[in-house]
Amino acid sequence: MSDFETLDIHIIKSNLTFLDPQKVPLNLQILELTLTRQEDEVLECRLTLQVSPEIYQRIDVDSLFNLNPEFRIPFPQKTLALDRNIVLQVSLQPDLFPELAANVAYVDELGGFLEHLSQNEPSNPFLFTENWLGLSVTQGVEPDIYGYRSIWAYIKPSDMSEEALKNGQMTEVMNQFIEEQVKTNFANLSFGGNSEIQSEVLDFMKQLVGKGSIYQTDQSFKKSNKQKKSQSSRFDFQSEITGLIKQLIDTGLPQEEEVDSPSSQLFEILVEFFQQDNWDFAQTEGETVLRTMFQGENGQWSCYAWVLEERKRMAFYSICPVNVPEERKQYLAELITRCNYCLLMGNFEMDFLDGEIRFKTSIDVNGDRLTFALLRQLIYTNVLTMDRYLPAIMAVIYGDVSPQQAIAEIEQRI
Repeated sequence: MSDFETLDIHIIKSNLTFLDPQKVPLNLQILELTLTRQEDEVLECRLTLQVSPEIYQRIDVDSLFNLNPEFRIPFPQKTLALDRNIVLQVSLQPDLFPELAANVAYVDELGGFLEHLSQNEPSNPFLFTENWLGLSVTQGVEPDIYGYRSIWAYIKPSDMSEEALKNGQMTEVMNQFIEEQVKTNFANLSFGGNSEIQSEVLDFMKQLVGKGSIYQTDQSFKKSNKQKKSQSSRFDFQSEITGLIKQLIDTGLPQEEEVDSPSSQLFEILVEFFQQDNWDFAQTEGETVLRTMFQGENGQWSCYAWVLEERKRMAFYSICPVNVPEERKQYLAELITRCNYCLLMGNFEMDFLDGEIRFKTSIDVNGDRLTFALLRQLIYTNVLTMDRYLPAIMAVIYGDVSPQQAIAEIEQRI
């Protein structure tokens, strides 16, 4: 760091509400703020956040804060425990640096600036998860820290300057990430890299730097243009470079060990996933069915996973903890119809005979492979959706609340 750069760290405990791409709020606690400046220019802005296990499951499943599964390097120690708080470190997307510099002179002003936005401008781009790059997810304290780092911990803003591209610094950064990923996950395998794809990534980044599309240097950053610039940055910096780096990783690395071979049984992979993900479960005797329980923020309920081995299909169900009484079934039928209309993945179902409500997610892997990443999406999308809509179901069953009102209240929380 040169004599003209300053790095300031501020310890703080304050709550901040982010919005994911579906405008669902995430309430996180700030633990530490870090601001790197050079005179009036912001070079980097980092937040260290405390995340509850439930919220981290959402971050993990939906790859929030740009934490794509393929961009993670786990520490060699044990895996994350999903019954304790997690520390998440994130870095602000560079296109928001000019506005940050215009509003924040010192690091101790940063917390107040973000709190003000959270309370008064909840839809401000500074609060969008996609405008922050997840650097690391950890638990424990030195020297016993475990979790993972992401590619964004390697590709810092300064690494993508025109000078860094010319002197080969970006190449070194990408090689370091790939080599560490192989060293950590595939210790017994050699890696030769893919120079053609790597050159394509670097050439594309040079074009972006030449056009000025990675960094916005216009100091007259107008409020009316915030969303437009944010979307442009996400397209250039995030979508394009992320896609190319993913191609580099997919081409240069061997297949993940967690992917099944053509002869593997889906049920075996499911059991292994539950074991590695620390779920308590039981197998239904003589059937390819696993039963378990899930504790959400709004209740506890039973779940089961059902594998149809010959058809290469699997379904996961969350069972509502109460059955619908006869006199409320029509209201619940309307409610779950309204719920399903809003959902992209999975659906609610109701048995008109006994009033059981369940939420189903399913997958068909005919001609493909089942991975832990697919199972994680399938299962956690399921339980988090049930947890989100459970208050509405209970309100219509037990309260004097119409289906329309119940859905409106859920959407208000979102």
